[in-house]
Amino acid sequence: MASGESKGSHRYDKENLLWQSTVAIRSDPVGFGDDTVQFAAEQTGKPIDLVVYPGADGAFDFYDDAGDGYGYERGEYCLLPMRWDDAGRILTLGEQRGTFPVSYTFNVRAANGGETKTVIYTGKVVSIAL
Repeated sequence: MASGESKGSHRYDKENLLWQSTVAIRSDPVGFGDDTVQFAAEQTGKPIDLVVYPGADGAFDFYDDAGDGYGYERGEYCLLPMRWDDAGRILTLGEQRGTFPVSYTFNVRAANGGETKTVIYTGKVVSIAL
């Protein structure tokens, strides 16, 4: 597949793989907005748009680290498990694994409408009812 081509809800762009593709989870229930960065050290400081596509339960592990060395080998990373409960319409951001200091602002919404909810994640479990 060539750069820029689409396949389903996934876009392939080899220059911007970090933020250009929709997250692949069973039935694609969770996806990210399209605020791209050109390289790992380019942090926007903006909230991360999280879009949930209802229809099935799903899970995704969001990964982040400093992007500039081998600290991840010493546990300096953030692995944030995300779980969507379709019946309860609840997105759970789980307990962070790794020691990378985090404070993410997520704007969370369901793709089929409803209110956007802003959540600040600092490594502890947060549940968002949509």
